[in-house]
Amino acid sequence: MVNLFRSDFREVARYFVQMRENGEYCPSDDELAHIESVLQLLNVMDQDHRFEQVINERNERGKEVRTMSEWLTRVINENQAKGRAEGRAEGRAEGEMAGSVKTLAALVRKNLITLKEAAEQAEMSEAAFCEKAGLPLPQ
Repeated sequence: MVNLFRSDFREVARYFVQMRENGEYCPSDDELAHIESVLQLLNVMDQDHRFEQVINERNERGKEVRTMSEWLTRVINENQAKGRAEGRAEGRAEGEMAGSVKTLAALVRKNLITLKEAAEQAEMSEAAFCEKAGLPLPQ
């Protein structure tokens, strides 16, 4: 049925048929004459703002997208880069927290600060601090 369409609308129809049947979209490499119009239509109909992001990027940086396959590749690459950056930031924050807890635990063991002070510095309860620092809970 989708192949009955001869214009760019064929890709729109293909998108909705695949999303309805599989929940996934496998784009074609067919070059589209009016890619921006197709992306705008999909943005409105599916309320998926990734289409709009590609249009904006194309207008801002002059990055041309001619096929839906290029669009999907670009979205996947951007999401992977974003995910890696978020993962690095999260890992860095966890590492910094672990280092702070380790330092505070050493100060508690040497009786230079109290457990309560260390937990407050780490912005957690005494029980949570003891668990993270490997310290026994006080009786």
